[in-house]
Parts: sequence; structure tokens; C-alpha cells
Amino acid sequence: MITKEDIKDVAKSINVELTDNEIKWILSLYDEAQREDPSGTWNLVVENLVYQCVEMREDQDLYDNEIFGEDASTDDCWFDREDDTIIDMGTQIV
Repeated sequence: MITKEDIKDVAKSINVELTDNEIKWILSLYDEAQREDPSGTWNLVVENLVYQCVEMREDQDLYDNEIFGEDASTDDCWFDREDDTIIDMGTQIV
């Protein structure tokens, strides 16, 4: 299992600074991304997800949907924007 520090280290190595919510988003997608690329090393899988975050920043609606849930304006989003806590997430954060 990867950790928040693993993700931060990979992002730092490519000069990207991530928010806590972006790190949580990467953690939530990591297992699926690794299954889709079984020959990829863990750090390359994380790097790809970091670049996806950077690309999504250019489209605010897409970013809100992916990082905060389907409708970021409702109480059903994955992360609470006010205190940055997970509301409903299956991935354990180490």
C-alpha cells in the first residue's frame, strides 16, 4: 500500500505541489490504476495520477467532479471542503 508521503515524494520529484484532497484522490484511484498497468512500477503509476491532477486543474468543473465528487455543491461529496475530511471513502489512508 502506498502512503501520503509516497505520493508527496513522487509529486515533489516532478515539481508538483498537491493539495490534501488531490492526494486523497490519488490514493482512492491507485489500486485501480495499478491493475490497469500491471507492468508499471508504483511510482510511475503515482506519477501518472499526479499528471492527471495537474491536467484537471485546467477544467474547474471536471476538477470539482473528480476531486470532490459528482456534485461538489451537495453534502454528498467525497471530501468536506471546509475541514478537508473524508466523508465517504473506501481507501484507507496511512
